[in-house]
Order: sequence, then structure tokens, then C-alpha cells
Amino acid sequence: MGVPIIFKGPNAKMLNSKALEFKDNTTVNTNNGTPEGAVIANPGSCCRDIANGDFYIKNTGTGNTGWLQISTLADAAVATEDTFVPTLAQTVFGLSGTPGSDAAFAWYLNGQLRLRGIDYTQVGTVVTWLDPGGLTLKITDEMIARYNVIGGAAGQPGVTESNFVFAFDTTTQTISLSNTFQDVDFAANGQLNGWTHTPGTAIFTCNQTGKYMSNYGVATNKTGGAAATFELISTFNGLELVGGQVAKDVTTNNSVRHISANCIFDAVAGQDYTVQMASSSTNLQITPLAGTATTDVSASLTLTRIA
Repeated sequence: MGVPIIFKGPNAKMLNSKALEFKDNTTVNTNNGTPEGAVIANPGSCCRDIANGDFYIKNTGTGNTGWLQISTLADAAVATEDTFVPTLAQTVFGLSGTPGSDAAFAWYLNGQLRLRGIDYTQVGTVVTWLDPGGLTLKITDEMIARYNVIGGAAGQPGVTESNFVFAFDTTTQTISLSNTFQDVDFAANGQLNGWTHTPGTAIFTCNQTGKYMSNYGVATNKTGGAAATFELISTFNGLELVGGQVAKDVTTNNSVRHISANCIFDAVAGQDYTVQMASSSTNLQITPLAGTATTDVSASLTLTRIA
């Protein structure tokens, strides 16, 4: 359990065995479980769930709700550890790498986890000790930084490394057969990393397993005939992604309208992603939406890895 730290002076006071209050009315708390619905605090306060090892920041409200979880036990699996023996009253330390996120970084003094924004700040590769409550560092202290330079668990690629697609098309694509889904081709790769796609084709091959957010849209036009329905879906590994379907009734001829959808899905390396369209009439097509921009786009796709 360790020995509790008691701050003396006008800046902080002990409220009880589980909370420390600062002059700005923020508190440091512990709770046997999530603080959401259980711990009353002001925004900027923090709480550690001692049952599960999770850490929370009070994001909104002054009651017992509005807590935001910012780290979990999974963050303990880190790839980088820097150890520092400070000089007397040293306050600034340089990391050997740049942490991928706040939640992937932890700072310890003599084996005790310290609190971001209260005990220290970390921006890029620089950590600044804030001398909380007048607690200056001594040459007998040991500071340890544990973090992953790209985010996520140790040895796993982070969510922002080589895991994104931005592609678009500038051509007109017609409906070949009514009430039948067909692939949407993408003529250009605006930004492509971690995926494989041949410009002018429909298939995007995943090279990194993970959870992705997909946003896709097309500009539709009906060239004639009666009102018709236009549909848009996305697929992965040949299966429709549930919840990523959108449909629109098109009643006006020669009037370009935009239709878009999004979804989150689990992708496996080596498998394929596509966007598909269908219509109740072959008079429907996707076509560039004419404007004053330098590039008129008929379809666009963004894939972003989020976990």
C-alpha cells in the first residue's frame, strides 16, 4: 500500500483518508471502483480506481458524474523506460523518445505513480517537475518514465502509424444493373499508408490488423426517368459492414446530390475493403460535383485506425 503523502502549508489539505484538496478546489481521490456516479469532485480533479488500477480525470460537472478514464492497466505494457537520478532541486528532464499519448505515459518518483498536471507536466520529450507542495527532488531520489513512443501496448504498432487511407475519384460511374450492388472505383490515392490500393480500382487491402473508422461518400445524379432509390454500403472480407448502409430517394433529374455514410469495423491484415453502390434504376450514377475548386470529386473515402 505504501505510506500516504501529506502536504503541509496553505496549498492543500487532507479531506479524509481518500481525498486531498487543493486551494483551487480540485481534489485527488481514490475509490474502490470507477468514480463515475460515486465520487463528487470539481472539474480538473483526478481519481484512481484502486480495484482495477484505472485512472480518471473529472472532465465536466461538479457532482459525481463527468469522469473521463484516461488510462488502464493495459497502458502498463510499455516499450520504453527512462530512469533519472536528479541533481539537487532539478526540475527539467529529457526523455529518450516522444510518448504517443498522455494515456501511454507514466511518471514515477521512488516507485510511486505521480499525477500529471499536479506533480509534473510532460510536453514532447520534456518533463517538468512542479515541486508539488514544496516537494523538491534530492540526489537520493529516482525518477522513472514509462511510455510507448507510438501509443498502445508494447511491441504493437500505434493507432497513428501507417494506418490510414484517403482516396477519391473524379470520374462518372454508372449503375450497370438495377438492384445489384457493384464496386465503386477510386482513381487517386491522396494519402495511403499501411494499405494497398491500385488507382482506378475498388479494392483496398489491409496490411495492419486493427479497429478502423470508415467515412465514405459519393455525388449522385439521376439522368432521367422516374424517382429511384440510391444505396451505399461498405464491405470487408466480402461481407457488408453492419450499420454502414445509407439510402436516399432521388426524385429530381440532373441535380447532383451528396450521400455519405460511416462505420467502425475490425480489420484483419490481408483482407479487402470496398465501397459499393446500388440503385433501383440504371438512370442513377455518381458524377463529379461541379464547382469552383481545382478538383471536382465524385467519390471519396477515408479510413483511419483508431485502436
